[in-house]
Amino acid sequence: MLNFFAAELVDPLLSSANVSQWTPVTSDNDLLRKLIHAYFMYDHPFLTVVHKDYFLRDLASGRHRFCSDLLVNALLAQAYKTHSKMDNRVEFWNPRTLGYQFSAEARRLWEFEAGRSKITTVQAAMLMNISYSENGMDKIGWAYLVQAVDMSHDLHIFDTSTDIKSAEMENVRAFTAWSLFNYQTLMTYHFHKPPLLKGPPNIDLPDPVQNPGWYGEMWIRYPLSQTLSPTYFGLGFQASAAMQVMKNDMGLEMYGNLSGSGKLSVAQTKTLFQRLTAWFDSLPGPLKPQRIVLPLHFKIHAYYFHIISDLFQPLAADPVTATIKFMGRTPQEIISYALTRMETLARLYYLRHSFDYYDACVLQFLIPLAYSALSQIFNADSTTPLARLNALRSTLVLCAKGIGDQGQSFYIAKAVFRMIREKMRPEDHRLMNRFAQSKELEDVEPLISHHVQSQWPMPIIRVDRNPSTNDFEELVKEYKKLSMEGEDEEDCSGLEEN
Repeated sequence: MLNFFAAELVDPLLSSANVSQWTPVTSDNDLLRKLIHAYFMYDHPFLTVVHKDYFLRDLASGRHRFCSDLLVNALLAQAYKTHSKMDNRVEFWNPRTLGYQFSAEARRLWEFEAGRSKITTVQAAMLMNISYSENGMDKIGWAYLVQAVDMSHDLHIFDTSTDIKSAEMENVRAFTAWSLFNYQTLMTYHFHKPPLLKGPPNIDLPDPVQNPGWYGEMWIRYPLSQTLSPTYFGLGFQASAAMQVMKNDMGLEMYGNLSGSGKLSVAQTKTLFQRLTAWFDSLPGPLKPQRIVLPLHFKIHAYYFHIISDLFQPLAADPVTATIKFMGRTPQEIISYALTRMETLARLYYLRHSFDYYDACVLQFLIPLAYSALSQIFNADSTTPLARLNALRSTLVLCAKGIGDQGQSFYIAKAVFRMIREKMRPEDHRLMNRFAQSKELEDVEPLISHHVQSQWPMPIIRVDRNPSTNDFEELVKEYKKLSMEGEDEEDCSGLEEN
């Protein structure tokens, strides 16, 4: 089986680009090109921000139409985390790392761009939001996303404009509008906030089969092969956009009204479930369940089942609605089905591509799977079949490994891994150490509370064994408090012995 992350993105524009002209951080063009290559391989397919072809063309030519110093430095700061050869790439606070220096330069340039709305500045704001969010500082990063939306309104990119005479500018404006819509939907839905946009751009996406160039297809070459393979980027972008439209509608209904209850009615749930199912059934050939291969394809499917699970959680928790059947299944049966499919996708993803490479989006299904397994293990008793218990432990170890591996690239994963590890029973912890060796985190433990400014929603297994949801920052404070209490107890016991 071919690992996508072992492949090479083939683009002559990148191989000849003098990237150092865009940043004062380093003049090592070979390194800079590797970083940009890593960004397009790891981040770009799902968290799309720039149009690859137009960006790379201006990057190589030195033109400032679809490229800017701010955009390049923001992109390099994000790319630093994605490059597996960068030591200490998770230490975003460390001024000696290139990642910190790219970020500092981007922040400096951002000050100069204040008050000026440009396509490249909108894109840079999205990248800066991504970086802050992955480092557990989404409270700070949120302002960049809000400003990206505000600037986009200033530029009127969400509607077709007759004033734009350049076909290239028209394409980039439309592409950026859809990229921003998709991303703000992803973030507002994840953080349980009202969407920043009431609906998608008033611009039809072209057929990716008839017009793949509009999207900027990614062609890759695997080791020992001379053949170029498409990634079907356009198909993935279009399918993801259609899913984000439904998620945005769901977010508006759940968080966009005055009540902000976070719940949908039975009728609303049924309608959205039908829309999601119809979307899934109509996925194009390369994205069909039996044909998915690439990380982008796995994530589209995993997000679909994650939404399905979220959709039915409130109904399953209410005795009045728990017995209602949707397409022949109760809410809990649908949730169980969705979680099973997510687990299958996680295992297939690991077998084909491993978790060794940066992919922040896998946390969206690894975290709920890990906590679901933890919850069921804690609730197991003497009547639980051993085979079932072993299966749950296997899932827990797999997810913990994936989160721990991602923790080598970005901070939120590293801290989440530490918390999951602390929730494990001793025997499960030992099992994880056998099969999922992950770098210990004691070196950054004192820094967790100091750096985290996050509202990242986290499930937690409480002492009463009832799953609930807390903000990540609150869990960090709780964890720190428990650690300090533990230290105090040790000090007291030492005094008593003396």
